Amino acid sequence: MNRIFLSFLVVFIFFGKKTDAQDIRRFDVGFEKNGLDLQNPFAGGLNSPEINAVDLNNDGVLDAHFFDKSGEVHITFLNNGSTTGAAYEFAPEYAENFPDTKGWVLLRDYNGDGIMDMFSYSDSPGIHGLKVHQGSYENDKITFTRLFHADGPHNLLSFLIPNGTYPQIAITNEDLPAIDDIDNDGDLDILTFDLGGATVEMYKNLSVEMGFGLDSLKFELYDDCWGNFKEAGLSSEIQLGTDTDICPSLWNPVVDTRHSGSTILSFDDNNDGDKEIILGDLSGETLVYLENGGDSENSFIVDFDPTYPSYDVSVDMPIFLAGFYLDMDNDGKKDLIAAPNNFKSSEDNENIWFYKNVTDNEFPAFEFQQNDFLVETMIDNGTGANPAFADVNADGLMDMVVGNITYFLPGGNKDSRLFLYENVGTLTTPKYKLADDNYLGLNQYNSTSSYFNFSPTFGDLDNDGDLDLLIGEETGKLVYFENTAGAGNPFSFGMADLNYQGIDAGQGVNPQIVDVNRDGLNDLLVGWRLGKIIYYPNFGTASDPQFEPDQFTAPNISSFGEIDTRIYPGFDGSASPKMIDVDGEYVLYVGTQRGRIEVFENIDGNLDGAFTMVDSTFGKIREGQITHLDIADINGNGKMDYIVGNSRGGLGFFTSDSAVPNNNLVNNNLLNIKVLPNPASDFVYFEVDGFKEGKTQLRMISSVGQIVLEKSLPYWKSGIDLRRLPAGIYFCEITIGENRGMKKLVKK
Repeated sequence: MNRIFLSFLVVFIFFGKKTDAQDIRRFDVGFEKNGLDLQNPFAGGLNSPEINAVDLNNDGVLDAHFFDKSGEVHITFLNNGSTTGAAYEFAPEYAENFPDTKGWVLLRDYNGDGIMDMFSYSDSPGIHGLKVHQGSYENDKITFTRLFHADGPHNLLSFLIPNGTYPQIAITNEDLPAIDDIDNDGDLDILTFDLGGATVEMYKNLSVEMGFGLDSLKFELYDDCWGNFKEAGLSSEIQLGTDTDICPSLWNPVVDTRHSGSTILSFDDNNDGDKEIILGDLSGETLVYLENGGDSENSFIVDFDPTYPSYDVSVDMPIFLAGFYLDMDNDGKKDLIAAPNNFKSSEDNENIWFYKNVTDNEFPAFEFQQNDFLVETMIDNGTGANPAFADVNADGLMDMVVGNITYFLPGGNKDSRLFLYENVGTLTTPKYKLADDNYLGLNQYNSTSSYFNFSPTFGDLDNDGDLDLLIGEETGKLVYFENTAGAGNPFSFGMADLNYQGIDAGQGVNPQIVDVNRDGLNDLLVGWRLGKIIYYPNFGTASDPQFEPDQFTAPNISSFGEIDTRIYPGFDGSASPKMIDVDGEYVLYVGTQRGRIEVFENIDGNLDGAFTMVDSTFGKIREGQITHLDIADINGNGKMDYIVGNSRGGLGFFTSDSAVPNNNLVNNNLLNIKVLPNPASDFVYFEVDGFKEGKTQLRMISSVGQIVLEKSLPYWKSGIDLRRLPAGIYFCEITIGENRGMKKLVKK
């Protein structure tokens, strides 16, 4: 019987197999951390954010746009005018018109129309360069149109060379250039490191000089050693030149051994008409300030501060930093922000350092304020977020357990955990509180067993009526915690089985417990990094499950449904399965490396065949890369709610307004059940129309699938005492012979 309790839960609350992507919308759920309500819980996390000022809604106020390299995702905030970090309120609807982007993003108004345009990394595979989108407003929402660059190859921004051809301006996906009016002639120029990684090149915009005004982007390589300095190839060490006409020669890097990245921020620090710059380097943990002693036409770097701003609190953060110069506190003065620019391994929590400008824009002076600017308002579990719903404390409200990949630690060390978010709201108004940031102490296995990247799921593996915990991890093993609490009780787990049944499912595995073949035994689905899903049928018993550990040995199916979520030509797919029963047929949702959620049907009766993808971008959800999905009804309204984790350590909540069908039951021989009263507090009575004899069996299932009561009823019309059950939502299943029915009950 236990094979159906989870599917019944989801079947009863699901709105229909043929989902309408337009019906999926964000769900505003409260979150509390350290006694404070989070202002922007679903905006995070932020791992490698690039920060831009932009008027998103055409109201004349500069809002904030973040592009996070870690998930290649646009994140937008409206500015409410406050002079604190509370000025920025998550407004994801304004990100919808930003085009898909890789590498980096800078918003600059190149044509002087007062609307920000978008400069970003190339979309031509293997080709370094930058593309441009022109900004405009549509219904007071900023939108972008790709500019066509006819002169150069690959439709990328190009520059004129003496032989009359136009190669593209080569900027890598790791670098972050400065796009600014360097020579003070009114149009935007470009500063970027050359492909050798030692000298800065200036690409001068000739639009004004050629008589085009600001409407065109015409460039020449004006200076191949701007500022007459060099940066070391494997460090942030600076060599200053001694002659304004000669580039230093201490380092002569070879292009093939180029260091992997540098960032440039330009600004006039001393009101003398030329631009100083701030550098970040892949190998550095500081920002480096370079003072320009030349002029706007002929730059000459004369001094530098390797630990900027050394006159206050120096930036010190692993690793590969970028600086941003913009007014973040609405006082009219541009502030300094430092953040990581490395999407692979960098500080992923306290990683936005805010320096307030305490003087003016002519002679700015920066004073350190905090290292978690805006991050403090979000849910941020470090890197990665793998959520799973369960009523952990048995109070009738849906809690949530979230695994992460890691918190950043230097030296490649890992700090991977489970986070317990308890639902401290009500039956109809959920609210979550971070109750335990190291649930079950799992980070002890990071060093002792080299386990990290925890992906939890709940299900009754031993057929005792409570939900056990199964966790996938990076090396392909499954970690099993048996719940010994019994049905209806707060979870209580025994010792961890660190290598459950010897299963090794590859790398970065994401399990689900579900009766795939409907034989009454809970099976395993395990998605993994290669983008495949492995089906492990249970050939044991309901209380003693047995699985073949080798994914390639029968009865296992190593490429379930022939699903492949990889991003070609790469190898990562990060498949994360969630199979549910809808109208007696299975539907499979799959989180992916690229971030979209794919939906598959044609599963029942076709377990060894190819499934049919019915939606490649479910709900048009754009939370960034490596998405993990779980599904439940968390507010008791009979509608589906979704929690989606992402690679940045953040969570997104979504819901639907679609009505719950009345006939979502597995068995076609339906019983017409009356439940009186409903809601109920002390006693409830069940009555089955059309039946006056036959063995009557009752099961009550909590909103997270726990069997809290299972008993035989003496009559087809019987009452039971509810006083020992906690308040909550229950699904009451009554079986008479081959006939079955279900009703929802609210216990007050």
